[in-house]
Parts: sequence; structure tokens; C-alpha cells
Amino acid sequence: MTPTTTPDRGPGDDHTTGRRRRSWRILLAALTVAVLSSAALLVTPGPAALALSPSARPMSADLGRTAASPAKPDPKPKDPKPKDPKPKDPKPKDPKPKNSKSKDSKPKNPEPPTTSPTPTYEPRPMPVRVVPAPPVIPPVPPPPAPTVVSLTFDDGLDNQMAGAAVLEKYGLKGTFYVNSGTVDSAGHMTQSDLNDLAAEGHEIGGHTVNHVPLTSTPQVEAARQICTDRATLTDWGFRVRSFAYPFGLLDPATVKRVEQCGYSSARGTGDLREPFSVGDTACAECDLAEPIPPANPFVLRTPGEVQPNWRTADLESLVIQASRNGGGWLPLVFHQICDDCSDIAVQEQTLDSFAYWLAHSAPPGTSVKTVGDVIGGPADAVRSAPPGTVTTVSNPSLEAENPPPPVDAGQGSEDPPDWRPGIPLCWQAGGYGRNTTKFSRTQDAHSGSSAERMDVSDYVDGDAKLLTKMDLGECAPNARPGESYILSSWYKSTSPAQYSVYYRTASGLWKYWTSSPWFDPTDRWTQATWATPPAPLGATAVSFGLGLASAGSLVTDDYGLVAVSSPGLVTPGGKLLLLITAGILLAILVISLVQHIRGRLRRRRAEPVDETTRTEEEPTRIPAPTGRE
Repeated sequence: MTPTTTPDRGPGDDHTTGRRRRSWRILLAALTVAVLSSAALLVTPGPAALALSPSARPMSADLGRTAASPAKPDPKPKDPKPKDPKPKDPKPKDPKPKNSKSKDSKPKNPEPPTTSPTPTYEPRPMPVRVVPAPPVIPPVPPPPAPTVVSLTFDDGLDNQMAGAAVLEKYGLKGTFYVNSGTVDSAGHMTQSDLNDLAAEGHEIGGHTVNHVPLTSTPQVEAARQICTDRATLTDWGFRVRSFAYPFGLLDPATVKRVEQCGYSSARGTGDLREPFSVGDTACAECDLAEPIPPANPFVLRTPGEVQPNWRTADLESLVIQASRNGGGWLPLVFHQICDDCSDIAVQEQTLDSFAYWLAHSAPPGTSVKTVGDVIGGPADAVRSAPPGTVTTVSNPSLEAENPPPPVDAGQGSEDPPDWRPGIPLCWQAGGYGRNTTKFSRTQDAHSGSSAERMDVSDYVDGDAKLLTKMDLGECAPNARPGESYILSSWYKSTSPAQYSVYYRTASGLWKYWTSSPWFDPTDRWTQATWATPPAPLGATAVSFGLGLASAGSLVTDDYGLVAVSSPGLVTPGGKLLLLITAGILLAILVISLVQHIRGRLRRRRAEPVDETTRTEEEPTRIPAPTGRE
């Protein structure tokens, strides 16, 4: 077979063929890039898709790398002919591959042809769309903690009925702490008022019978004050569970006695934080509220007492602070409801605004409850204290002096007003009107080493006197209805003096009874003696003392009291005997009268008739038939 002969090709033919191949390859790559770019423009991805596309960035990188890497030349056999001595071709030679070891060496193992080289392509910048960041949502605060407000009113004052009307207007209920011994007296509520309060859902609580400072009162008398007050209020038909310490004064012994009398709780005054706008009394270290249930229900704390300079905003701030700091129980203490009538008063408008705020604008979770409803539980059984057994004047010669109250007696925001320097033990200052009175001890005594001096000045009206203490039996002598008492004392005075006498009712209320005639002024010790009228019905004890109703001085000593009537006739048995005796006497009187009338009739029938004494006008009497013929 004859082999096919191939014409010999020179070096120029190889260069021409290589250039043509490269041109076609470049043209083909350009067309490919153009097609791909058109497709990319038709479907323009967003910035997020461009950033997340796995092929966007590698495509540009590959194109760049492809354009930077020249194609490898086709392998060819060595030219057996010697090199042409002609000068070098001015045309550029093909770039050598990077992995070639020498300029003219031929690779031993030729690699397969690679992709045709493409020109460098810079991708068209895509439009950037700015996506706004999502809004920052603050964390939702926790809901306000439950906060309970108790509106409490002390002393059973008559103007507190206006405060009760304010609460009722907004559907709120309060706790009214009452002294049973002042009910139905001037300036205080009546039993009818208390009934109205209870009917509206308000709570009636105890506050002792006579509003005495319990920490300086003898223990037995303190027990009488606490227990008798609750027993009386219960007898009037009220459910009595809550107690308030008079003057906010308490100590461990007093707390124990309150619990023994059957109360469920006892409220003091102070030891919770007050509004900072009030002034020096604010306690920055105090708690904002009582926990529920309280740590000790017989030592309930409050933010002091509401005073005239407390504004509505101050009251609101107490509730808001407690609500923002864990909630709890906030008992508030009110006294007088009037415009600047007392240093512990609040204006009715201030109370009205605060009550409206509590009902409509208080923080969520705020409620208003009575003290008894917060503590809960039924009312305990009524317990009584031993009655008093005093029958005469205690400390009659005025030798023992009344000790001052303890300096630190626990809670308390006001000083007890019934203690005054210079007053003897078991005695108290009395009087009324516009005048200035000073009591002092004097050694100018009728007997012993001490007597009591009273000086009255700046007199306009009223009187001033020294009285035996009005209590429940520690000092006050017992009395019985119908008894009369002989009062006596030794005195010296520059003005006329007079006895004033009071009696105590079964509820503990002290009432004015009577007064003696005037005793003349004297500069020598003189005894003033006077017998009272019979004690009124319902009297259980008596108090008396000598006083002045004009400017001057009075010195007294050695008092006495003696009952002058038999107590047997005023006992239940004595009353029955008296009624039986009166009935017997009345029957005897009636029988005697009937017999007397019948006797006179018989005598008149037996008398003979004188015919000469008859007149023409006098009719003739016809004797009654006797039945005898």
C-alpha cells in the first residue's frame, strides 16, 4: 500500500494556524460571556440573594483566572532541519506555559488541551437595596404587684361622717376606730352614726374606752380599757375584730393584752416611709408597705398620720411607690376631716381627690379594703376584765405624784394630752373655756408634805379644776344609782370655789352630773363639805373636784367621799322589796278609804229626820225598804 504523503509545512504555517485557533476561542468565550451577562441582567437578584448565591462570586473569580492563564500550545515534533539563519520573526511568540522547564524543551507527557482562553470580565455592579432594620421592642415590664390600701379613722369624731360620705361616693370602705366611752358626747359620733357606718359596709374597731395611753396605764386598768371597749361595741351589735393603739403607743405587755381581749389585729402609728415632701419626719430607711400577711398583725405599721400639709399627690405617691416596689399593704391614718381645724386634720377636698384617684386612676392591682378584711377570720369571743373595786378617793392627801409617761414606748407620733407636770397620782386636770391654768406642787399642805396649787390667769370664760381621775376602776370610786355622797376637802383660795361632779355610765362615758354652791374665798385652811343629790340612773362611778370660775389661786388637800344612803334599796332585790312595800301601803290606804266611806254612809242612814227643819223646796225622803213588815 502506497503511504499518503503529506506536504511539508514550514514554521510560518504553524504560527498562522495557532493564531486562528486562538481568535476563534476568544470569539467563542466573548459570546458565552455576553449571553450569560444578558441572562443576569434579566433576572437581577437582591443584595441578600447576591450575598447568599454560591455562584455569583465564584463566577467572576473563575472568569478572571481563565483570562489570566494562557492556553498551552499543542505538542509538535522536533524540527529535524536546522534553524533558519534569517532574523527572528517580529511577531510575538506564543506565551510559554508556566510549568515549562526550558524555552525549547517539549513536555514529555503532553497534557490534554484546556479550555480556550477568555478575556478578563468585570461584572456589572448590581443596584443595592437598603433594607431597614426591624424596630427595637423594649422588654415588657412585669405587671405591678398587688397593693392594698386601708383607709382608717381614729377617735370616732363627728366630722368623720363627712369622710365616710366621700368614701361611699366612690364605693370605698373604711375602718373607724371608736372609743366607746366618748360615743354620744360632744364632738363625737352617736350610736346612730355607728349604725349607719356599719350598714354601709364600713368596719367598726376598738380604740379603748377613754383613749388612754396604755403604756403608762396600770396593767389591770389597761385590760379594762381594751376589753370593755370591745365588749360594749359588740353589745351594740358590731363585729369588732380590729384595734388601734391610742397615740400609737405600744409595748410588748400592751400587745399581749390586746391579743388576750380577742382582737385579730392592732394598728400603731408610724414606721413606714412617709412622703418626702412632708419634711423631717420622712424615714428613708423605712419600708414602703406591710407585707401580706403582715409579720405581726398586732404591730401594724403606717406612714405616720395624715396631716394638713399632706397633699393629694403625697398620698398618691405612697401607693405608687409601694406598687412599683413589690406591693403590699398600706394602712393610712386619718383623724379630723376639716379645713385647718387641727394639726392632725385633712381637708375634705384632699380626701375626695385621693378617693377618686384610688377608684379610677390607681396603678393596676391596687384595691381598697378594711383592716378586718385584709386580716380575715371570724370575730373571737368577747372577754372581760375584772371590774374596779374602789369605793373612796384614791391618794386623798395628794402626796403621790403622777409619773411621766415612758420616754420610749415603741410606736407613737403624738404626746398623750392627759399627762401634765404637777398633777398628783389618780387625779387629772379639768376645765373648759378661754383661760390659762397652771398646776403645781406646794409644801403649804393641810397635812403631810404636799398639796396642790392651781393658778388661773387670762380668764375670759369657763372654769378650771382638779378632778379625781376618770377611769374604769383604778382610781375612780364606784357609785350606785340613788346613792348620795358627802364630798369634802380642805382649801385656801383668792376666789370663790365650787365642786363639780361627774358620773360614769355603763359604756364608760363620763357625764356632767351636778355642782355645789360656792364656797367663799379664804386665806386659812377651811373645809368645804357638801352632800350630793341621789346619783342618776345608770351611774357606775363618780368623779369630783374643787375649782375656780374666775382668775385667782386655789390650794387644796385632804379630799374625802362618803356614801350616805343604804345600797340595799338600789339593788335588784331592794327595788323589788321597795315595790312590794309600796304596793302593800297603797292597798292599806285603799282599804282604809273604802271603810271610811262605808262607815259614813251607814251613819247617815241611822240618823233621825227632823220634820221641823224641812223646807218646802226639800223633797221628802222615802226610806229604803228594809224587807221587814
